Amino acid sequence: MISAKILIVDDEESMRFFLSEAVGKEGYKYRVASNGEQAIKMLEAERFDLVVVDYNMPGLNGMETFLKMKEINPDIVVIMITAYGSNALAYEAMGKGV
Repeated sequence: MISAKILIVDDEESMRFFLSEAVGKEGYKYRVASNGEQAIKMLEAERFDLVVVDYNMPGLNGMETFLKMKEINPDIVVIMITAYGSNALAYEAMGKGV
């Protein structure tokens, strides 16, 4: 039985649906948030083993969300996704621990 819990953070409803279907079919527990602010509140209230966060979101972007999450839980594992990536963004994210 898989007990890991995943937080999916994306402003696009279709992507939240796609990711939640994918992880749910694998047996993972998951929750979804539509923006960084909501995700931060959820992380303050409950434990997650993994966060999948979109980079390009209104309000807090994925990097800002990641940095705030690390303040709350320095051990949290975060995967950042984006449809608008660049090598510079990838290097920056990896350098900060994404």
